[in-house]
Amino acid sequence: MTNTFARELYHEVIKCITPIRREAERLSQLESPAALDIGLRAQRIERDVEQLQAVLDAMRDYAALPDLAYSNENVRAIVGEAIRTVDTVAKARGVGIVNDVDEGLVAEVSRTRFVQALSNILYNAVEAYEGLSNRGPVEVHGKAADSAIVIRVSDRGCGMIAAALSDAASLFSTSKPNGTGIGLPLSIKIIESEHDGRVELQSTVDYGTEVTVTVPRYRSVGR
Repeated sequence: MTNTFARELYHEVIKCITPIRREAERLSQLESPAALDIGLRAQRIERDVEQLQAVLDAMRDYAALPDLAYSNENVRAIVGEAIRTVDTVAKARGVGIVNDVDEGLVAEVSRTRFVQALSNILYNAVEAYEGLSNRGPVEVHGKAADSAIVIRVSDRGCGMIAAALSDAASLFSTSKPNGTGIGLPLSIKIIESEHDGRVELQSTVDYGTEVTVTVPRYRSVGR
């Protein structure tokens, strides 16, 4: 029901904002001096529409019910793939990312979805360095723990106050100007609902944040 509602809402809102985007584009291209202020306002409308589109796309992704296929995967390789997806953003901020996952660590996961979950977590970690310099890299540690694997993503970014930390997993909660507030909740959904795992957060202002992901090494029989 949630998936159907999100899909239908997405299409209805897109139908509304598409003509707004077209008109804003036309206004922003006006060249007469009198149209300068109109053009600037049109550009702001375009940015607002783009932000709304981003929120809608993220909401649709969160509500989706993907057809999941699980297989035994090398966890270090999965982390490496997630790192590559945020590499451009990390380099732009001068942030290094260290892959310190144990060699040979294997878990039964949905590879595409697990990469997506880790990518969102890494993206948040890299963005925590905004405006900071001379900080250590983001570190990703991974090891086996009995019948589970534990992955810890640690950054040395700005950290979060207690109130922000308690809201971090809530949908649409974000302190970023262009954020959607769905990245971390989607990661939690993938890890906890789709992989029977759990996500824990710890953060200290001006020191950094650590996200701990724990998932079973192998799925239960019959799941």
